[in-house]
Amino acid sequence: MLYSPVKIKRPGTVVPIVAFFLVAMIGMLSLAIDIGVLILAREQCQNAADIGALAGARTLDGSPNNNVTTALQQAQIAATANSVLNQVISPTQVSGIHAGVYRYNTLNQRFEADFVNPPQANESWGAMQISVSSSSSTFFGSLFGVSSVQVNATAAAVHRPRDIAIILDFSGSMSYASQPSYNDGFSLVNLLPDSRFPQFGPWSIFAGNGMVLNYQNPGSPPADLTNYVPPTPFQRVFPYVSLVGETYGPSNLTTDMPQGPALVNSFVLNDYATPAFVYSGSFPNFTNVNVSTSNNPTYVVTPAPASFTNPFSGNYAGDLFPLRSGIQVNGNNAPTPDQYAQTVADYLGMPRNNVTNMTYNSTFETNGYDWDFTKNQLKPAAQRFQGFSMGPGYFGKTFYMWPPDPRTPVGNIGDSNYVAGDWRVRFFLPRQGSGMSTQDNSMFWNSAGRWNAQYPGPNANYVVNYNAILQWLSSGPQTLPANLQAGRVVYYSSIPTSIPVDPNTGILQSAASTDVNFWKDYIDYVLGTGRWTDSNVMFGANSSNTNTATGSPLAYNNPSSTNLQPQITPQSFLAGNPPPYMNYIDSPVHPLGQFWFGPISMLSYLHATGNWFPGTAYEAPSWQLKVGVNAALQDIQLNHPNDLASMIYFSSSDVYSTARVSLSRQFPLMQNALFYPYPTLSNLGDLQNSILPYTTTSPVAGNPSGIVSIGEGIIPNGGSETCPQMAFMVAMNQLSSARDTSINTVYNGRNGANKIVIFETDGVPNAICQGNLSSSSPGTSGNWYYGNIGSTSWYGFSQNLHVPPKDNARAIVRQIVAQQTASPPGYSTTRTLAYVHAIGFGDIFEPTNPATMRTPALQFLTAVQIDGNTTQPPSGNWDNNTLNPNLMLNTEPYKIITGNSSTRINNLQQAFQRIMEGGIQVSLIQ
Repeated sequence: MLYSPVKIKRPGTVVPIVAFFLVAMIGMLSLAIDIGVLILAREQCQNAADIGALAGARTLDGSPNNNVTTALQQAQIAATANSVLNQVISPTQVSGIHAGVYRYNTLNQRFEADFVNPPQANESWGAMQISVSSSSSTFFGSLFGVSSVQVNATAAAVHRPRDIAIILDFSGSMSYASQPSYNDGFSLVNLLPDSRFPQFGPWSIFAGNGMVLNYQNPGSPPADLTNYVPPTPFQRVFPYVSLVGETYGPSNLTTDMPQGPALVNSFVLNDYATPAFVYSGSFPNFTNVNVSTSNNPTYVVTPAPASFTNPFSGNYAGDLFPLRSGIQVNGNNAPTPDQYAQTVADYLGMPRNNVTNMTYNSTFETNGYDWDFTKNQLKPAAQRFQGFSMGPGYFGKTFYMWPPDPRTPVGNIGDSNYVAGDWRVRFFLPRQGSGMSTQDNSMFWNSAGRWNAQYPGPNANYVVNYNAILQWLSSGPQTLPANLQAGRVVYYSSIPTSIPVDPNTGILQSAASTDVNFWKDYIDYVLGTGRWTDSNVMFGANSSNTNTATGSPLAYNNPSSTNLQPQITPQSFLAGNPPPYMNYIDSPVHPLGQFWFGPISMLSYLHATGNWFPGTAYEAPSWQLKVGVNAALQDIQLNHPNDLASMIYFSSSDVYSTARVSLSRQFPLMQNALFYPYPTLSNLGDLQNSILPYTTTSPVAGNPSGIVSIGEGIIPNGGSETCPQMAFMVAMNQLSSARDTSINTVYNGRNGANKIVIFETDGVPNAICQGNLSSSSPGTSGNWYYGNIGSTSWYGFSQNLHVPPKDNARAIVRQIVAQQTASPPGYSTTRTLAYVHAIGFGDIFEPTNPATMRTPALQFLTAVQIDGNTTQPPSGNWDNNTLNPNLMLNTEPYKIITGNSSTRINNLQQAFQRIMEGGIQVSLIQ
């Protein structure tokens, strides 16, 4: 049986189903709306937190406690300047504001933010954390019993940590503008621009044109400085260019110059306040030397007036050099060179060609320069021969007088019967057993008239009477201070009254104090005795009686005779009864700076010993560098709290094979290291914490004073040759975290910190050194280092870009910036490169400098910048001598520091600031 389907109608059944699902859909829609609002509120809270954290972190600096109180306030202010769902965030919505430390975990070799524990040693507040919350009403959530929703956001920001190696050039060229002279391999070239120099007696021929330099506008130098000869060897107003193309600026030793104040003003007495060489507009009144004065005065030294270039100008202190017989000086006119007596015969009015070895004048031999031949009587007491002549400015005083007074010296200054007499007899002794007399000119000068070296030992030519010189120095006009120091370097604490030497050899017998050793050596330097000769004293020896600039002979036309040539007569040749004290036409080659006791010779001595200038002196250009870097270090400390820095010096000395200050935040120590001796840095608060620049040893013939320099690098000043290879090796080490087994040191470099090297130099590399690239376990990036650094050797100056001193240095630069995946690895990553910045600083980079080394210097710096990821390499084959020296100048001109001292200091500070501000400095980590 078949059935048909039955259709049953159910009207209204869809409505409840639709209603059911509609309710669900409305609930889902309300939930979506509320969730969207929630997400928006959460995002706006996060933005506010991010802004607050970044603002707070940016406010943290290197000031005491890192400005943390203000930073916390700035974090809240920045956060509450935002809105959530159009409602301004209130202070009650901001919580959890914490300053923290972005601490390096040496075990895990990574950075971790710590908002609980305060900074430890070598750390700073460098992170900021902040939370922002918001409570928002729901639109439909109340249908489900949820009327409001709380959202929270937390952010943390940090200063991105960087490890910075600062490399500073302390080679000899950093003192080129403060050297008193330069040894060109043949003689010493004077570098003083001071117009105050002796222009009387035997020095009258060197007056030249008497140039007075306008120091603010020195004018254009001659086109060819290499062959430029100044009008006088006593004054140089334009730079000196050496045979190898180096430039030596006119020195600021005694005069303010564009490169800095006068260096002479850097020295003080032992009260740490009183300058040792004080400049004043007037000259002190001298006590007549015939009146008793203290042998141990407390005094400072003032320069003599410039008018002392002419002793006949009035108000002169000291003896007037003798004029030829019959010459009268009118008023204040300076005598012409040919008016000075060159010989005894000239002074007495004798024709030179009538003089024999028996010529004798009893009046002169008995009364010397105390006799007035014009009036035929003794001079008044105040005009009698005193035994010294003053130089202008800082030259001091000298006992050198030609012809010498013929009398035997009697007594000491201040004695009633004092007779200055013959300086050869007063200040020199014959070697015991030689049977000679110090009135024998052949004891002091050879047959060509050149000053004899002393040659201390059993065959010494003569012996210096140091006790007489000390008594003379400490009486009458004072030209040297009672003690001398600067920058925690003590040179001498007193002027001794005696220096005991062996009368058979001239060698120091014993020294009760180091002052004795110092003063013997200084006196030897001034005289050209002991270990010194006339060729290395101040401006060197005058090798002839001719001013090379004018060709004028020292012995001038004399109406009664021909020009005088140097003549020295042994005493054994003299005859007569009595014989004369010397041949009346004897005339040696006269000295330049030799025999002048004063600030110039003292400072020249301090430099000649191996550069004992203090680190606080105005040594140019190094002091400009120090002042600029000092300000730059302060800027790093104040503005980059998570950065660590190391201070690295270089020359060619092995003492710089380790960093002067290791990677750290010891910025005050770095600043002090720029100026003070290395051994004093740990306790500069003690004013008595100082060093001597020398030690003493047993005197021998080659070192009769027993003086030994402490060596380069102890005092921060210009040193020896230029070896940046060593500096880059030390920088590589400072940026690593390796254990250096060669010196048993663990370096402080931090994995994850950006690596930056800032390299400053004022010259061209000319030395290389040893060093082995090694790794400590596990040998990955950050664990590589150079061990056994040292053993420098001089290669020589070269204008080529590819020579070992330059190639070796650049190879280390490329190693530093190599990728961490390289073999061996460097410090660059795929995201962050390591950088080496180069800064050119000093005279050699001046645009007007004609030195041939300027172009090679710029080429080397440009190559370092290219190697160091800081200058884009040019297309093609650029790594050769055709490299455009102006490429770096065109792209980053602020890194070439030139100009006067203030300009260089400001530009150097700005260069450091621009380098440090490169890249993102503050970033979010949460």
